[in-house]
Amino acid sequence: MYVLKPWLNMILSAFLLLMSMSTLLAEIKLPLVVDDYYAASGYRADAEIPGVVSDLTCSRRAGEQKGRCHAFTWKPSSERAWAAVEWISHTNQKRVIAEGATHIRFYAWGEQGGERISLKAGIAPLDGFEVRPPSIVLEKEPKKYLIPIDDIGYESGVLSPFAWIADRPLHQPLKFYIDDIQWLSLQTDEQDVWPVIEVPDNGAAIRVRNHCPMDLWVRADSPVDGRLGPEYVYLRNNEDFTFLSPGFWRSGRVTAFKDGPGQNEIEKAEMTIEQRDGKTLVNFNLTYVDHVGLPMSAEAVGGACNRASHSVACKIPLAEILNGCPHDFLMENGRCLSPRSFCDPGRPENATHPYCHALDAAIQSCPSCPGGTTWNVYACSGPYAERPVECAALNRGLRNLNERDVRKFYQQPPYNTYAKWSQSNCPGIYSFPYDDSGDQGGFRVCQGKEIRLSFCPAD
Repeated sequence: MYVLKPWLNMILSAFLLLMSMSTLLAEIKLPLVVDDYYAASGYRADAEIPGVVSDLTCSRRAGEQKGRCHAFTWKPSSERAWAAVEWISHTNQKRVIAEGATHIRFYAWGEQGGERISLKAGIAPLDGFEVRPPSIVLEKEPKKYLIPIDDIGYESGVLSPFAWIADRPLHQPLKFYIDDIQWLSLQTDEQDVWPVIEVPDNGAAIRVRNHCPMDLWVRADSPVDGRLGPEYVYLRNNEDFTFLSPGFWRSGRVTAFKDGPGQNEIEKAEMTIEQRDGKTLVNFNLTYVDHVGLPMSAEAVGGACNRASHSVACKIPLAEILNGCPHDFLMENGRCLSPRSFCDPGRPENATHPYCHALDAAIQSCPSCPGGTTWNVYACSGPYAERPVECAALNRGLRNLNERDVRKFYQQPPYNTYAKWSQSNCPGIYSFPYDDSGDQGGFRVCQGKEIRLSFCPAD
């Protein structure tokens, strides 16, 4: 019998090991069907308890029906429990995925409809990125979802390309379905392309683009740290401008005017730039608390920011933005006024209008509410300035102050009819000051270098 010499045996073993590793770590081509290379095996929190989370096969499929369809059921162990399931590489090693992925596409639906879950991709300490878009409320029928990932770096490999997270579910047990999870390269809308620019190390760029079919005059100002750039920037259709911010630019507003410099404010976004531990933090939100005038979108990029986790948008055509404004008397100069604006004490002519007393009875019948006027509730001011739960509940027509089921918001009059309409048109954007109570606001913060603001992003 022929016996290999020891040194030849060592070379052969090393060669076989190298071949094995190259097979394990071979680049995965796009599109990546996640379930072909990863398993829903990373159980966290409640999911670590045997039998609390089950993952069965769906009775129906959605999308291209690739990979597995997962029928998840979670039976929470307590009222404040949370659970998560991460898809982890079959080899428990990071897998190299071909460059060029722009989106994660998947289909999901709930057993009853109304179930809320959050999604995630990446584990920051291991993958070098983590994408966490806003939570979604599932419908009863399958729906396609897209998570943008074109601005993340995953060249070193990916251990966990997808995950779901849920906490304190309204439906118990929580049952939902996820199917056809893929990493894809999809054509990018030209409106989403922004040229690369240089941003100072100790500061940030606030980039503004006008997609509206009319001219805008834009101003960037802060009552604390002053104005950025020219007093007014004139933007025609499809033009953009970059305001460079110093390390601190607090309580800033980027305001658009439609009839000339400082004439007829039509929309605004709010933001703060600050330094913390030697890093630049960008804070921003879109707000319709004063009025609805233009659709708009904002996103932060660079550093630890990414479009999926740090964006908020109302992407409906300009021609439709005012459709359904709940009352004709709220229409003014091409805007739908909020009740906070319409009933403001600075408009004494409206003081006796029934709309400015619509919540009086609800306020009086709320035993834990601090009194005040309907306008106090619309504006979350006066006795409601530090009472977000009560202010949000009264605006939403809720008798249970801690109600979190969004399907019950604005169902039982009286309530803020403007807020119902605004949230229906543009979900996730503030329609009254404490609209973030219950995850309805659009505040975002991350460590990054750019905020990109677009007016009329769908036009």
